[in-house]
Amino acid sequence: SFPVKLLLASILLAYIFVRFSWGYIISKIKREKILLDVSIIKEDKKAYLVALLDTGNSLTDPITNLPVLVAEYEAIKELLPLEIQRIFEENKENNLNAIASVLSRSEWITRFRFIPFNSLGVENGLLIGFKPDGIRIEDNSGKNFIRDIIVAIYNKKLSRDGEYSALLHPEIL
Repeated sequence: SFPVKLLLASILLAYIFVRFSWGYIISKIKREKILLDVSIIKEDKKAYLVALLDTGNSLTDPITNLPVLVAEYEAIKELLPLEIQRIFEENKENNLNAIASVLSRSEWITRFRFIPFNSLGVENGLLIGFKPDGIRIEDNSGKNFIRDIIVAIYNKKLSRDGEYSALLHPEIL
């Protein structure tokens, strides 16, 4: 008693819906798997951010060979001493003389690192990084605490839409 034309029209509409929305659904599922909640811990302070697991991130500290998490300055600035914040506020993070002058007087001198990098459009770049007490990563398997990591500070946005504010080195997981 069910009309065949209605059945065929329903099948056609379902096919069109699945055909055009399947790519979007898959991209959302993949994106959720590679976005992780991260807390960066420095003494009694914490910064909470969302990190993208970046398979293209192979940055390591040249001295200790520790993996590097790249974080936006705005997301972690509360962890940094005021003199270091001023460097980034005044966009002097590429002025090695200003950085050396500030770091030589800072109690953080043993925590800071210079991380060289190459990327599209930037050859021989340099990021300022620091060694936190650790980071906590939350994923489907639970919480992981990692002590051996360097956090590099990036003074621009990493994501156009603000979906994440850090790039996570794949070796960390």
